[in-house]
Amino acid sequence: MNKFFFNFFCETKNFYFFIVILNVSLVIDVAICTSPEFISGNIKSPSGLFGFILIIFMSIYGQIYLTKFTEKNDKETLFKSKYLFILSKTNKIACYILILNLIVVTLSIILFSTFSIINLLIANNISCFIGSFILGLFGLKFILWFKERKNSYNLLFYGLGFIFFSFCNFIIFMSDTFLLIEKPLLITPNMPIIYPDIDDNIFDILTNYWSYLQTISFIMLLIASYLLLYHYTEKINKYKLIFGLVLVFIVYMSTNLNTFHIMEISIHEEDLFYYYIFQSLINTLGGIIFGYSFWKVANKLDKNNPIRRFLIISANGIILIYTVTQATVIATAFPPYGISSLSFIIVSIYLLNFGLYASAISLSNDLQLRGKIRSLTIKNTSLLGNIGQAHMTGELQKAIDNVKHIVKKEEQELEEKTGIESSFTEEKVQDYMEQVIQEVMAARMKKNNPNV
Repeated sequence: MNKFFFNFFCETKNFYFFIVILNVSLVIDVAICTSPEFISGNIKSPSGLFGFILIIFMSIYGQIYLTKFTEKNDKETLFKSKYLFILSKTNKIACYILILNLIVVTLSIILFSTFSIINLLIANNISCFIGSFILGLFGLKFILWFKERKNSYNLLFYGLGFIFFSFCNFIIFMSDTFLLIEKPLLITPNMPIIYPDIDDNIFDILTNYWSYLQTISFIMLLIASYLLLYHYTEKINKYKLIFGLVLVFIVYMSTNLNTFHIMEISIHEEDLFYYYIFQSLINTLGGIIFGYSFWKVANKLDKNNPIRRFLIISANGIILIYTVTQATVIATAFPPYGISSLSFIIVSIYLLNFGLYASAISLSNDLQLRGKIRSLTIKNTSLLGNIGQAHMTGELQKAIDNVKHIVKKEEQELEEKTGIESSFTEEKVQDYMEQVIQEVMAARMKKNNPNV
């Protein structure tokens, strides 16, 4: 049965449909968990319980499906890349624990009309510790790659952005953990929904700093994403890409007007309810636009281009992560809306990590190969000195074949070292060589005839 559903959703149209349904489920989950006090009677009703169980099912199936989808055609990549292999194993272990925890919560609510605060702590702490660890390791990995190569600044921006993101993730979920442990061990339907008072204490201060750090992280990730996607925008207008990413930033800032004291939000309950819903939907919209930028570029690439798949995986990770990281269960409503989204954070980080790492390393490999092609072409002075004759005698093609052979060998070495396949083809090697030849010849002509 599971194999049938997996194969069904692997078809392109069905895959898009599944992603939409999954995101709608998680958006509803987040919207309810951020303001359960306004609709406590509704979520305790039979329809509220049914909706909760349905979202739990979508979260469980979504984790399993997206993990399989990510690794379906990349087993060789996982085998060669020790980093991605460890990341995959960590994700699977965390997912198994989180899925089991969701099943326990669901059965406890159905059979005993109660659930334990321990279930919320498990979901929250795995998101806090494992999620922060993966993000921090992700950032460090990028910085080490940049330090070694220094040929792709998107590696540096991604590295710094994800280290900040990791710190922010740890702060916000760790503060939630300390607030949760003050709650009763068992939560029942009769318990009132009470938010902990965090004004003028350490958590209030941390939350304020978190907002600024999160914004810095977000800006760095936007810059890094532009540098990554720009490399693959031969068939897409770069100004459309810039517009899309700027729009993402504007949407992001619109949800932080109160945080940065740009606009004060009314404390009246009715206004707060609509503000929470607005903030949840706008954050999700920002993630959708951000992820769509990756998806748009991916769809413009050839189907056999390995980067296409990595960019689609990245797009899904971005869309999901900016939805589920809004989740909080500190209100401890019955049933605990928000736990499904919390349980989805690890697989969202995994998708983002896997896709961006593979895409960025492939880009870095491409830049290194471009440098190799340029240096080999320029060094072939005899070719450049007799460009006309070379075209007539076939010397040009011979030189191109020699460079192709050297570049192919270097490409294989990079693939063995990183586990990531390059998007360079023989046609691209030849096209880039001819481009370099034209640039050098134009420079020589300008040097010899400065008045031209």
